[in-house]
Parts: sequence; structure tokens; C-alpha cells
Amino acid sequence: MSVFFYTLFYLSVFTPCLPILSGLGNTKNLDKPTLITILFVPFISLTADLLSLWLVEHAINHTGVQHVYTFITGSLLSYYFLTQFRNKWRWVLFSYIVFAALCVMSAFLWGGISAVNTVPNTVMNIFVIIFSLAYFVKAINELKYNKIIYDIHFWINFGLLLLYGTTLFIRLFEVYIRESNAEITMYTWPIQFIANILFNLILTGGIWYTRKRIS
Repeated sequence: MSVFFYTLFYLSVFTPCLPILSGLGNTKNLDKPTLITILFVPFISLTADLLSLWLVEHAINHTGVQHVYTFITGSLLSYYFLTQFRNKWRWVLFSYIVFAALCVMSAFLWGGISAVNTVPNTVMNIFVIIFSLAYFVKAINELKYNKIIYDIHFWINFGLLLLYGTTLFIRLFEVYIRESNAEITMYTWPIQFIANILFNLILTGGIWYTRKRIS
């Protein structure tokens, strides 16, 4: 594998540190659900990647880590969207119940904990895309801000939309990609790395931009 590939990989693994540190430095200006999202979504990503890397180095199957990562991340994002769509909480809760049920079935009934959890991952991508788009519709209709970029939720949802929108089809065909030759993964993995890097940079930039605006 090339130097470019490994550079993107390690940047993808460690860029979650940026929004975590930025969020810790801006706790006074962020409400609890937003702070939890900014701190813990990147933290879970960082932890899962480091643990998976350690398992791979020791030739141990790491798909179980991905099952746990998917469930925790989906739970955190569902909590975030519940706070953003209080009048539509039933839709968010229904989506989460479907997602959680698929996580359980994927881990214990279908392929097992050692198999790739394609279905829960794909469903999470779809739900995140839908609710992120719903945020933009909501923000435009309410017109709470002269400029939407002054809202931290703009940056969070923009980042989520970019990350999960970019990787949707990769998640959908993940099993086939993994079973194919290595040449395809040399193209698909960098896409995921770049999307993750941009997500963390967007979160970090959004935190500092809105902080500057408030101060």
C-alpha cells in the first residue's frame, strides 16, 4: 500500500482529536446534547479505530468492534436528533428502534458478531442523511438566523451529511467490496478516510467559528 493510503488512514484515525479538544475548550457555549455529540461521536470513532488497529496487528477479527461502534454512534446521533426535532420525536424514536433491532439481529441472528454489519450501517447512513436534510429544511423555514453558518447545528449536520452521504453506497455494497480483489478497496477506503477527515475538520471549524461569533 502507498504512502498516500497510510497518510490518509492515520489522519482519519487521529483527526477526531480536533473536535474533541475544540469542544472541551468551548463547553460554556454549547448545550448538553450538542456537547455530547461533538465530544463522544469523534471519541467513539477514535477508540474504535485504535482498538481495531490493535486487533488487526495481532491477527484478531475486529468486526465485533464495528458492531459496537455502529450501535453506540447510532444511539448518540439518535439522542442528538431527538433534541433537534422535539415535535417529531416519534419519528426519531421509531427510526432508532428499527436501527437498534437491526443491530441486535445482525450481531446475534444473521452473520454473527464476526461478520460485517452491513445492514445496520446502511440503515444508520440513511437515517442520518434524512434527519440532517430535515434540519436544513427546518432551519430555512424557521429563519432563526440571519446567516445559518452562525448556528453550530449547521456545521454538525453539514458534516454528518457529507460523511454519511459520501459513504452510503460503500456501506451498501461493503460485503461485495470486501470479498472482491484488493484493487477496489484501494479506492473505496481512501474515500472513507477523506470523508472522515473532512467531517472532523468541519466540526472543529464550526466550533471555533461559532465561538468567535458568540464572543
